[in-house]
Amino acid sequence: MDTPAQTYGTVVFILKYFPFPADTGGKLASYGRIVGLARITPVCIILLPMDDSEENVEKYDFSTPKKLGIEVLDLRGFTKQKVMEEIEAFLKLKKPKTLFLEAHLFVEFLNTSVRNDQTIKKVVVCYDIHRKLEAANMHRESLLKRVVFWLFQWTFDLREKRNLEVADVVVTVSLRDKEHFMSYGLKRVVYIPQLISIPTSYWHGEDSDYSIFVASSLWHYPNREGLAWFLKTVAPLIMQKYPDFRLKIVGDIKKADQISTTSNVTYLGYLSRDELSEQISGAAFSIVPILSGSGTKFKLLESLSMHVPVVATDHAREGLPDERAIPFVCSSDPMVFSEEVCKLMLDRVYRRDMSQKCGMYFEKHFDSPRTLQKWLEVMK
Repeated sequence: MDTPAQTYGTVVFILKYFPFPADTGGKLASYGRIVGLARITPVCIILLPMDDSEENVEKYDFSTPKKLGIEVLDLRGFTKQKVMEEIEAFLKLKKPKTLFLEAHLFVEFLNTSVRNDQTIKKVVVCYDIHRKLEAANMHRESLLKRVVFWLFQWTFDLREKRNLEVADVVVTVSLRDKEHFMSYGLKRVVYIPQLISIPTSYWHGEDSDYSIFVASSLWHYPNREGLAWFLKTVAPLIMQKYPDFRLKIVGDIKKADQISTTSNVTYLGYLSRDELSEQISGAAFSIVPILSGSGTKFKLLESLSMHVPVVATDHAREGLPDERAIPFVCSSDPMVFSEEVCKLMLDRVYRRDMSQKCGMYFEKHFDSPRTLQKWLEVMK
């Protein structure tokens, strides 16, 4: 019988963002797949050049992946032509069975011989990011801006479709996004839930007096937009009924002073993974007031993985499986959102019951061993 390494062979990931440490949603997505597969079969990482020259010279610590047996080929700072040559040479040396491209644009770094190599299964992981950020508000713009926007969308779609046709499998982590990619008529589009690492701690906030909002960075527009909406429209309604309401905010706080400086809000800044887990699991509940963006929100999945009660907007839950079974309240109505926050703060029995239901929902749909098995099946 073949060993897993013989069955799946070497796996190569092509990335632009180095996911060690996994301190943003995008990095967490790649991190879960890379670490999960590295426990089973040999894994390598190819780092592509960044658009930002400052990122190109940033020194990364490759010791963590090295401890996991993961080899890293760093191509930052190289020209596109040189990158294509280096990728071809590296793939010839490693002879991988599967190539994971963590965005459809990365296909453009593969030369013709790699694209046509039938011995390598090419898996493109897609996040339908660009549409939701702008399309929702486009009706407010002038006719000229709308025409320019839809022209951009049309050309982007053509480019995206052309890149995805190279893939043997297109994987999306959101059911909503799967519908979009299937509209291209691609040969194989698969939905697989995000692979979430097993948490180091579980909810123990039954007697807690604070809620929490986790954002890897407030410079990311959907995080800043959602937090501003909550603080300006929802929080005042909560304060009328529950003046002692407290909110802790985790993440980059460079733009925090543009949002709120009230005494009820505490900015914790950047936290290590262990510190973050303790803050999330110790909260009475987690709020996810996201109004735009795409994919499946990692800040929501992290809370569910720890069995933490949640209040979320309608947009935040988009892409989750089995919507009728979602165990927490989702509403973009400030009054409904505020009433649910107050209910969770004041009713410990309700809070405890939701924690159990959130845990059951997560384990049914995002169980790590079963999800990892789905990623392995894609590689066969």
